[in-house]
Amino acid sequence: MPALAARTLALLDAYVFGWVLQEQSLPFSDDAQLAEVSEIILALAGQGYPHLAGMVRHYTEVGYDPDGDFLFGLDLLLDALERLH
Repeated sequence: MPALAARTLALLDAYVFGWVLQEQSLPFSDDAQLAEVSEIILALAGQGYPHLAGMVRHYTEVGYDPDGDFLFGLDLLLDALERLH
């Protein structure tokens, strides 16, 4: 059980720390800036990356919810850890 606890701590630490780093490095802070960045990504993605383009269009249409995305990932991790326990 100590090994699982150690791995759990490392996993959750990496998830939270990684999320914070990612959020701090985003090139936008509001919906207007998100729209600008989205245009650039869509222009660069062209026809070669349809899934990336679809994701960008989704966030442009509904807005970006970092808290919701964080909680979604955290719930997945906690559910998986609960199954291991």
